[in-house]
Amino acid sequence: MKGWKKASITACLFLLSLAVDAQQWSFSEEEALRYQRVLNLDFESPGKDESLAHAYTRAMAESLELLLSEDPTRYEVYEKHFTERLNKKRTESEALQLFLQAEVNLQWSFVYLKFGHDISAARALKRAYAAAEECREKYPSFVAIRKTSGVLQVILGSVPEKYTWVLNLFGMQGSVEKGLALLHDAELMQSPLKEEAVLMICLMNGFVLQQPDSALRQLNSNDLSRSHPRLHALLASVMYMKNSETSRAIELLREHETELQSIALSHYLLAEGLLQRGDYAQSADEFDAFIADFKGQNYIKDSYYKKGQCLLFLNRPADAQVCFEKAKKAGQELTEADKNASRGLLEKTNLALLRIRYFTDGGFFNEAARELDKITPAALTSKSDQVEFYYRKARLLHKTSRTEAAKLFYRQTIDMSPGLHRYFAPNACLQLGYISREEGDAAAARSYFLQALRYDKHEYKNSIDSKARAALRQMRRR
Repeated sequence: MKGWKKASITACLFLLSLAVDAQQWSFSEEEALRYQRVLNLDFESPGKDESLAHAYTRAMAESLELLLSEDPTRYEVYEKHFTERLNKKRTESEALQLFLQAEVNLQWSFVYLKFGHDISAARALKRAYAAAEECREKYPSFVAIRKTSGVLQVILGSVPEKYTWVLNLFGMQGSVEKGLALLHDAELMQSPLKEEAVLMICLMNGFVLQQPDSALRQLNSNDLSRSHPRLHALLASVMYMKNSETSRAIELLREHETELQSIALSHYLLAEGLLQRGDYAQSADEFDAFIADFKGQNYIKDSYYKKGQCLLFLNRPADAQVCFEKAKKAGQELTEADKNASRGLLEKTNLALLRIRYFTDGGFFNEAARELDKITPAALTSKSDQVEFYYRKARLLHKTSRTEAAKLFYRQTIDMSPGLHRYFAPNACLQLGYISREEGDAAAARSYFLQALRYDKHEYKNSIDSKARAALRQMRRR
């Protein structure tokens, strides 16, 4: 009798394991090939949603295409597909259906946000969160949902504290640490979505934790450049530019120029890189290519504005003014870049300081130093230019590892900034926080990060606050 009971229990456990395996995410050979093409930003995905896996791949293709192209004509068609996917009755297991619901809603929360539909974005995010939580609660061994839940946790955990009441109102909560742990779980498990989890970790490291060097190590440590060269070129070039390695970004974009021709954003990235390097004529041409090819409204204002700056550097003020006039009327102001362009159009720009800024941001430190040596602080007449001069000096010293001197100029920037609503002082606080953290002075680091958050009404408020909050979270985790 005991042997029979033992055999029965063993059989039950075996059948249970089969049931769990049966509800794990999988692709057929054809679907796997289609999925890999989409990961390489090839969005040609004909046919209808023949299976749940096919629906997932097509949903990803459509949302990625909209995020990259912002094509309003495709938006209407794809939104209809999105609604049909949510409402379609399926025969697959509940775990698989909940996963699809969570994924497509999460994807479209990004799409809605990109197109300026904030309320629809919030609703889609709430539906994604509810489906992911239900799936994880009912089916804790379902691996694929950990990728989705991980992304949701990081996003919700990154929301500024003053907006957490909104999350509470929607019954949502998140944690960056918990989200990254879930993503690492998905990365380590045997799943056809493992590569996607790795990409999500790279994006979170680069954009949320503000660690582009870490993101680059991950991007370059696997076979992504061979298996998905378009995706790798686009993501790695962004991270190289964030990490002040613009030369490498330009090389990568040039190397894959033919493959990226259909992605207008590659022209914008290349134009940014060439502007930082001082290749102003080529940069202006790439901004033109972006404006001509891009179907959306984001980054258009910024492109006209920066093309105008290129023309000023080329001593063509009349042509530059034409671009500035176009920038005032074109595009919209949803992105930080476009908001800054709109603000810049109202201010007088010191071209010498602007040139130094671009050289330093791009990692062209010798060129930045030569330009700095040409400026006499006494010749700068406005308070903003005087503060910016010392800030630029601090940034260059910091990026070239002359930390003690950089600290002096960062503090001078802060001391000179009362009443000046520019980003120089808050970013000086942020950088002093990073330096203090590296030197092991946690109290000073925390104080500087909190001070950076207290500045208001400056052009990089969202970006600097995000970096300061990320740094504070990392310190609490340690």
